[in-house]
Amino acid sequence: MLCFTVGVALYYSPTISIGVAAFYSCFSAIICLIAAVSVSNKEQSWLFWFTVIYFLFYQFGTIFGTFLSGFDASFIDHPTNFSNSISNDALAHSYIVSGACISLIWSFAGYFPVTPPNKRLPFNKPMYQVGIILLALSTPFMLYGLAEQFNLVRQQGYAFLYTSGFQGKSSSIPGMSVINNANTLAFLVIFASQPSIKRFRYIAALFILISLIDALKGARSALIIPIIFLVWHASIYYNLRVRLGRSIPYIITVLIILIYWQVARNGGAAIGANLLERFLTSDISKAQHTLAVVIDNYDYIHVSSIFAFEPVTFPVHFLQHGSAIIGQSETTALLRHDLNHTFSSQLNYGAYIGGAGLGSAFAAESFQFGFATMLLFIPIWLTLNSYLFRMAGSHRLALLMQPILFMHIISSPRGTIFPATWPILKLLIMYMAVIVVIKLLPRKPIHPRRVEII
Repeated sequence: MLCFTVGVALYYSPTISIGVAAFYSCFSAIICLIAAVSVSNKEQSWLFWFTVIYFLFYQFGTIFGTFLSGFDASFIDHPTNFSNSISNDALAHSYIVSGACISLIWSFAGYFPVTPPNKRLPFNKPMYQVGIILLALSTPFMLYGLAEQFNLVRQQGYAFLYTSGFQGKSSSIPGMSVINNANTLAFLVIFASQPSIKRFRYIAALFILISLIDALKGARSALIIPIIFLVWHASIYYNLRVRLGRSIPYIITVLIILIYWQVARNGGAAIGANLLERFLTSDISKAQHTLAVVIDNYDYIHVSSIFAFEPVTFPVHFLQHGSAIIGQSETTALLRHDLNHTFSSQLNYGAYIGGAGLGSAFAAESFQFGFATMLLFIPIWLTLNSYLFRMAGSHRLALLMQPILFMHIISSPRGTIFPATWPILKLLIMYMAVIVVIKLLPRKPIHPRRVEII
């Protein structure tokens, strides 16, 4: 709490240099990172993984850039479609906010159980069988759909996937949206059935393979987040431990893949001696950049919503407006009021319609109305996550939704505070439909054994 209080004082001080603000942010984050690493059974703590990713997205680029070339903030103030430059005041304040945010989280963390119970529900064979059937039926079509998308990205660019031209277009395979949801549900059902370690490894391998193919389009998080989830899941339910020595080759391989995607998405422009520097500073620090852009432009943007709650309440808007909210379109810009769509469309409407976006950021959403909202949102966030993860130890439905919640938490430093409820509702509706079908299937009558009386 001391680090948070210092951050508030620095933010409202008359003058603050970027260097001092950056030092405060990095110092606070390192203290929290040390606290996360010191937790026993840290691999089983969702807050440990969140803190690591938060540090990488916000502070690591600054630390790496400072050691490499000296601090001049040039590695974060990089031109984009939505901000050609960031004021020094906004940049300094963004550093203070990112450091204060993680400090506040760890100030409250001691009051909440952040490690799921080390309790494993028994293996549910019917559930596992249903998951395997769904997986077998949906995976071939899923792979074909991913191949189609990869081809479109090669022709149109990665941003095309976010346009209404893509999202409003029917796939060559009828019902592709249902198939995608069925494939996701298949993995959720299988993981929730708690199969044996041997079965889990086979399913995890397929899960990573599909994630890798999905990530080849340019969505790097589509690979790294599932990997982290599987490590976390296996450490809780199968007592597997990560050994750093054995992990180094895998880490290097993933890093090479991520750098390759960075080059590919920039059309090869990033190739050069400073490729690694650019990747580890400006690219990883995009969450810090987003936060700075939001702070710099907040007074010039029309804001009509609480950004943190928009993903949760989106189903209400969808029921009201339905198909009008498709992709990054004119109607979407008017009807969606979350941080990404609001700022992206108002800062550069043409780039937004073309599929580009500023993105969201955990710290930016929590700071929408100042430090007072941080003091409100962070305890709510910790309470809900702690409760839902604890429920997964004894409730199968909570266990079913656990992967979605965890993978959102891991990506939330570069995304929204709370997960979107719309895809969760669709998956739950599909799951209920599958359960109803199973209940309606005819079953063989069970005949009582004959007892011979001697």
